[in-house]
Amino acid sequence: MALPHTYLLVIVAVALAGVVLFWRPNWAVVGLMLLKASMDNLSQTITLFQGAPYQVNINGLLNVLVVLLATFFILTGRVRPTRFALLRPMTLLLVIGAIGLLISSEPMSVLREWVRLASLPAVFLLVVAGGRSRASKRRLISVILLSAIVPCLVGFYQVLTGRGYTISVGFNRAYGTFWFPNGLAFYLLVVVALLFPTYQKTRSMLLRVLMLGLGAMCGLTLLLTYTRAAWGSLILMAGVVAILRYRKWLIIGPIVLLLIVVAVPSVRQRVADLITPQTLSLQRVYRVDQTTLGSSNSFQWRLLLWSDTIHYVGKNPLLGQGLASYPRLAAASEIGIEIAAHNDYLRMLIEVGVLGLVAYLGVQWQVVRMAWQAFKTTGEQHLMGLWLLALYLAILAVSLTDNILSYHTVGWYLWTFIALVHLPDADKNYVH
Repeated sequence: MALPHTYLLVIVAVALAGVVLFWRPNWAVVGLMLLKASMDNLSQTITLFQGAPYQVNINGLLNVLVVLLATFFILTGRVRPTRFALLRPMTLLLVIGAIGLLISSEPMSVLREWVRLASLPAVFLLVVAGGRSRASKRRLISVILLSAIVPCLVGFYQVLTGRGYTISVGFNRAYGTFWFPNGLAFYLLVVVALLFPTYQKTRSMLLRVLMLGLGAMCGLTLLLTYTRAAWGSLILMAGVVAILRYRKWLIIGPIVLLLIVVAVPSVRQRVADLITPQTLSLQRVYRVDQTTLGSSNSFQWRLLLWSDTIHYVGKNPLLGQGLASYPRLAAASEIGIEIAAHNDYLRMLIEVGVLGLVAYLGVQWQVVRMAWQAFKTTGEQHLMGLWLLALYLAILAVSLTDNILSYHTVGWYLWTFIALVHLPDADKNYVH
């Protein structure tokens, strides 16, 4: 039977991407970082072999490609993962995750999630392998910043035409080229965190003006996503930077926040949901669908979700229930629907057990440690380390109530940022 034309186009496109990845990996990584944000929704929507156990979307194919290329680099000696302390706990996490193939009732779901998780260190290795020169590092930073233009413009269009995400009652949320507003919001946080040190080390007045415009665009789009977790992360990130370097921000920041809350009624309304009286009892109640959960108190339904699923930890405390199992387990519990954990730590505990959670926390510790070490140096790496440290501490905090691990595109850009900080400061007198 002939394949549909869409399948053929996707297969040809991915095959060409694979050829470029292996032929010119440095340029392929640059291209992926330029386009990945603009393709987030599309790459998750187009699925090959829909309904089959081996169905896969474009994101899945890209994950396979980068994992294969990183494996090729390792086998040919182009990059040595043993040099990076960060990858040791990550390797342990992947080994524990792979065991889920043997214990899960849905091994294909485990495999897809395992490859997605493995794509993060794979992206890290590809960036490190190809970004050792000053020019390649600057080029990659530039394309990451440029990648924000299309998602922001699409987000503006959605808000202006009323075509945003409206399931959150009373809000028309920008989601840009992403499948969900939260994904766009946290991606923009990564861009903003990379934009600041780049701006500070740039002396060209024209480029500074353009960066200010890009920063304003990203900030406004972030506001229009109405993603409270990302708002909170931005505040935490700015607070860390203020404490470590720019103490004046501790005075200016609260004033700016107050002005935004006073001037924008929709922001007040969005925040108010967190402090309004609970509308549902914490006792067992009937819950019918995602819309019902979305219209209740935001923190309350998280408590309901966590209380309904925490018992799964005891079923296999050491190794968990297998990667990607949480939504299925939630559907089988009293909550009654497939829904993400909204707590990455609880998700890891249930899916990969205590051992996997320890490995996961080890990864987070190594990232924070590396960012701190970069912050203690001088030159461009000092600023890059500062902003990565602030960003990552904010993400660690908000992971208590959100699904940062599930945001595929955000993960790629975040691990690219981590790799850029890991690279040596090629030019401490960085001037455009």
